[in-house]
Amino acid sequence: MEKEEKITIENLNLGPLPQEQSINSRSMLNQSEDSHYKPQLDSKLKYAKKIFEKGKSALDLKHFKEAIKWFDKALEIDPQYIDAWFLKGEAYENCEDFEKATKCYDAVLKIKK
Repeated sequence: MEKEEKITIENLNLGPLPQEQSINSRSMLNQSEDSHYKPQLDSKLKYAKKIFEKGKSALDLKHFKEAIKWFDKALEIDPQYIDAWFLKGEAYENCEDFEKATKCYDAVLKIKK
């Protein structure tokens, strides 16, 4: 049996994660355009999107557990990433873990409020 590789930020081959100050996700977008947080936030959101795309590819290939790991990594960077929550729910649904899928879909609804 093949050993399952643990997905970490370091082995994503996406380059280094921006190391600036801690940013409270998308809530920073509400600040003015000249805010010094905006470039930092944009950089982190782009990084989360690259990770999300890897999860989406894994989901398309029906590698559901791998997709969940990618979505988890994207959500570590951006906990308000609605698409990652939704597709993570879809991946759990395909694994027939309906309780976890429901929690993911609930997260989507909370963010949309």
